Amino acid sequence: MKTIHGDIPAPLTVREDLAISGTLREGATVLRGCSLLVHGNLRGTLTLERGARLILGGTLGAFVDRNEGTLSVAGEIATPLETVPGVVTVAVGTAVTVDGRTAILTVDGSVRLINGMTDISLSRTAAFEWNASSTSFTGCDTPEFIEFARTFWPARS
Repeated sequence: MKTIHGDIPAPLTVREDLAISGTLREGATVLRGCSLLVHGNLRGTLTLERGARLILGGTLGAFVDRNEGTLSVAGEIATPLETVPGVVTVAVGTAVTVDGRTAILTVDGSVRLINGMTDISLSRTAAFEWNASSTSFTGCDTPEFIEFARTFWPARS
């Protein structure tokens, strides 16, 4: 898999499996069958074609135009979840924006509102799926996503 370190200042079209450590400032389109792994931030506009995959460890602050693939986030979802189409896999401990309020996804699939500053402690063992049509989280089995989280956030001693 090709790896890029640094910021991407223009919209990116992903035509092959790609890993980025940095910020995508103007968004990305991930084409059918391709995977994009991001350790950093994604802004701008995001389009995931059918069968495409984005695993993001960091902050999703993009307008999600289309989500017909697999979208997984660990860290923060600054984009209001109710505006994100399709299914989003979210690691426990991720900060999410729901109904204009910021909350942390807990181990039972509920959200705990945040008032002021907080530490984010990402789970390396659990994730839930958010579905915009039902506006709820449900448990899911995501070993690949959890392994990615372990890679970027190794346990601290």
